[in-house]
Order: sequence, then structure tokens, then C-alpha cells
Amino acid sequence: MAKTLSSARFGTFSFDPSVDWFEAETSFAGQSIKLSLSAPNEKAVAPLLTNAEAMAADDANWFARLQDCAAGLVDLSNEWNEDQDDWTGPIDREGFVARIKLESIVFHEDDYFEAYFEDGDLFWGHTIIVSGTMTEGPEEAAIAG
Repeated sequence: MAKTLSSARFGTFSFDPSVDWFEAETSFAGQSIKLSLSAPNEKAVAPLLTNAEAMAADDANWFARLQDCAAGLVDLSNEWNEDQDDWTGPIDREGFVARIKLESIVFHEDDYFEAYFEDGDLFWGHTIIVSGTMTEGPEEAAIAG
């Protein structure tokens, strides 16, 4: 039988034992995303849920901060794409942000989180990961995959 966790804000989380986290579909800054709480049991999940609720309570601000951090990769994107036959010239921060799409946020211990963005083909289908803490906010953006 699958473990679940209920939240007034996010609904029902289902436990995925392959990654040791609870996951739910939710709305964040007007977008549908997956929200994951990386904890092996319900007792360990309580502080993560608190952080998720705090971020969701100010989702527009957090979303802008996550996008801004991801946009720190704009120069790298231009470097990746300048030799492509269909390159139309450098993209700016605004164009970069317009192309990426938030897919999911994973909350971990110690107030740490990771936000995953579809790259809008800025990095040929790689994922953009923005990581940080609830205290310091988004701190680093990288590509993966």
C-alpha cells in the first residue's frame, strides 16, 4: 500500500520509495508543477512542508527570484548556441526567462531546495537547476542532463 500525506495547502502527496520523497501536483505562481518533499517518512517531512508552504505563500516573489538566478546562465546559453546554423543572435535575460518553464521544486533537509526548469532549448534540452536555501534564497544555477 502506498504511503500518502495530506496537506491543506497542497492536497495529497504520494510517497515514491525509489527517491525517498513525497510528491504532489500543485500550482505555483500560476503554473502547474510537481512539488517534492525529500524525506523517508512523515516525521521527517514536517519542516520541509513548512518550507514549501512559506515559499508558496509568496510564490510570485520566489518565482521571480528563481527565474532571475536561472537567467545568470544567459551568457553560457549564448556560447552554446552561437555556432548553430539556426542561431539568430544573442538572447538577453528577458528572452531567456521567457523561454524557460518551471517544472518542479524539491525541498530537502537543512532548508535546502532545488527548482527544475525546462530549458526552452537554450541548452539543447538539458534541465536548468536552481538551488539555494530558504534563508539565503536562490544561490546557484546549473545545467544537468
